[in-house]
Amino acid sequence: MSAWQSIRILRARPPAGVTDERQAVFVSALEQSEQLMRAAHDVGPAARPLPLFYALSQAGRAIAAAHLPDGGWRLAGHGLTCRPPHGRTDLLRRVVGPQQASAKTLALSRPSSFAGVSNAIGSQPLSGDIELGAVWFGVPDLVEPLPQMPDRDLTWRRPLRVFSPCWDEDDANPAFFASQRLELLVSGLPIDPDANAMLDADPLLAELIDHDPSSSGVHAVPPARGMTNVQRRWAPNRECLPTFCWPGVQALDEAALERIAPDYRARGQRLMLPRLNGKDAPAPLMLWWLLLFGLPSVARYDPELWVAVLDVNTSEQAVPLEAALDEALDVLPELILTALT
Repeated sequence: MSAWQSIRILRARPPAGVTDERQAVFVSALEQSEQLMRAAHDVGPAARPLPLFYALSQAGRAIAAAHLPDGGWRLAGHGLTCRPPHGRTDLLRRVVGPQQASAKTLALSRPSSFAGVSNAIGSQPLSGDIELGAVWFGVPDLVEPLPQMPDRDLTWRRPLRVFSPCWDEDDANPAFFASQRLELLVSGLPIDPDANAMLDADPLLAELIDHDPSSSGVHAVPPARGMTNVQRRWAPNRECLPTFCWPGVQALDEAALERIAPDYRARGQRLMLPRLNGKDAPAPLMLWWLLLFGLPSVARYDPELWVAVLDVNTSEQAVPLEAALDEALDVLPELILTALT
């Protein structure tokens, strides 16, 4: 069953508590969202960001109606701004940030769309400005094999892929695991691909903490007692990866593992999402929200820039942009369904 079919079923069988006025908003907003998504499918990349964003925005109203408390579930305004840095026109250097609520919005006592939906799904709020490039590289769905943006800024961090270590069969029993601390193999850190190369623990730990400051208590697992480098183990993706230990977290603590590295879209791929400005880690749905707010802002207010970056004859960004907008059509319905339910 497709995600949109499941969403359509919810309209006749909404979540508990979605009745009366909430139900009217819930079903009508989802109808608008679906129609806007269909419109996005039918237009080319020059116009696609606009209906994509408003499809997501209307779905956000249904999410808020399903999950926010009385008195705060109706949304008002985007709650975001998008502007170019001074003297620059680069697409990925555009800055997305929180917008101060207007007097009218404050008088209505309604949260903004971005803040309200973030609250509804338990995503971190946005505390400051973020470059659009940092948002782009933080979206888990835009990794390889999709075409990649050229000239990545190294401060724009990708999600790190995480694996549990493979234990010997003799160790694979509940009593053994119950006595173990959580250890994870981390892919995406800058390491020597030579499986026999020794890795220095300090720079890898610094990189991990820069990626996710909440990992400040993590230890690198040494190959043997007294050694200062990092143990490497083979992961299912055939990488030989550094191993890290989370003190105070048991190996069998699934809830803690889900907090540290959630199983993204329930596909058996655990990811550590980056802190985009050193502290904020929006949920993937809200990362898409930020990206799809920024791209339409360029398309609407600087159409000549937007059309220029889509020119495959002159722009290296064109094909990655096309691929990302195609990917959004497939990914967003799944993320919306998860948020609704």
